[in-house]
Order: sequence, then structure tokens, then C-alpha cells
Amino acid sequence: LLDFLKTKWGDLFSWEEIGVDRKSTVKKAFYKESPMQIATMTFTLRASWVHSLKEKRMIVKSLIAKLQNKFHVSAAEVDEQDRHQLIVIGVAAIVPHHAMADSLMDEISAFVEEYCEAEILDEVREYR
Repeated sequence: LLDFLKTKWGDLFSWEEIGVDRKSTVKKAFYKESPMQIATMTFTLRASWVHSLKEKRMIVKSLIAKLQNKFHVSAAEVDEQDRHQLIVIGVAAIVPHHAMADSLMDEISAFVEEYCEAEILDEVREYR
């Protein structure tokens, strides 16, 4: 099994022998680098019809709940909490590679554009 793993995923792992006792050794695999990526997005939205923080809170809570339920991501209002017509939503997800991150971010962006009545002023994407 160990030889199979080395041939199949040898470029992702480094191997280290750990002595358990005098008769046996255990080989432990370590990732050379983390295969996971953190994908983050920040949306700045304008809801010009909102005239109170209570109205804004209803929009923000609804959008965050929809994002979390549909895409299984972390989402929160991250800035401009005191301004009732501006909404800044941060979204984060752990993904295995950039291609999946791009796909997920495209889907989230399309979802926000389609299901949120507020105008999208800015969208920032980041990988870490």
C-alpha cells in the first residue's frame, strides 16, 4: 500500500520513518504543501430604496442565509454596518484547487446578481 501511495501521490507527500519500537517502524506521510486553498470574495452592494438599518438588516440576513444554505460557505457583513444604503458582504470557502475556487466564485457572483435586488458596486476575489 505504501508503495502504491508513493507512486500515485509521491509528488504531494514527503515520507518520514517513525520508530515505534525496536522491531517495527511506521512511515508517516506529510503534505509537502497544503492542497487546500481559501477562496474569499467581498461584495459591495447599494440598496438605494433602504431608509433604515432595520430594512438593511433584513436584506443582509436574508442574503447571508441564502449564500450559506446554497453554497455551504461562510458569509458575514464585514463593513459599512452603520450606513443603511451600503452593504459589504464577505464570503469565504475552503476549496481543493483554483479551478474549483473559480467555479464556486462564478456561481456565487451569478447568484448574488440574480437574487439580490441591490446593485453590485464592487466584487473582489482572493485566493490564499
